[in-house]
Amino acid sequence: MYRKFLILALIVMVLAACNQQATPDQVMGDAARGSEIFHKGVNGAPACAGCHATTKASLMRGGVGIAPNLSGLTERAPHRIEGLSAQEYVLNSILNPSGFVVEGFQNVMYPGYAEQLSQQDLTDLLAYLLTL
Repeated sequence: MYRKFLILALIVMVLAACNQQATPDQVMGDAARGSEIFHKGVNGAPACAGCHATTKASLMRGGVGIAPNLSGLTERAPHRIEGLSAQEYVLNSILNPSGFVVEGFQNVMYPGYAEQLSQQDLTDLLAYLLTL
């Protein structure tokens, strides 16, 4: 119960920091630092890039990886779950990875990001992801 409350509180804080009405280029985070978190990990949390590709070239090769390719995420995310903005969908996917499992993929995303990423880490990571 406490963990669910903590996750909900983190979601509310990060969304408030990101301004839900902001366009991807207006998210109040450091996208360059978010890229570093995505590619290298932070605080013992694994790098997202270990499972997620971010380029259209990898999509064109036809390979399916362990996780969805994030190229074009900003176009897809607002339409994945009705009623959720791109920011809300992406943040929920990070903090509660079993909540929205993309069809064709298994529920294997690292579950510890909510505990290991600070609010600033999440805001920066979200700022980067919304550039894809």
